[in-house]
Amino acid sequence: MAIAWSLSTSPGSILKTLSNEKTMSEAMEITTFQLAKGLTIKDFVAANTDVDAWLRKQPGFILRRICEGSDG
Repeated sequence: MAIAWSLSTSPGSILKTLSNEKTMSEAMEITTFQLAKGLTIKDFVAANTDVDAWLRKQPGFILRRICEGSDG
């Protein structure tokens, strides 16, 4: 299993709590998935270079990590 996660913060975040409508200051996204048969984590990282470049330009973006579990 591969895992991609990113962390961002933005004063203008549109994410709000349902209970009191306060603006959240940080968000973390975690995505897990299985790579297509015959592809490696190196293939996936290489295919994501344009996404990484775009993310780095987004207001409030902090970081993104791609990891691979022992089950691939």
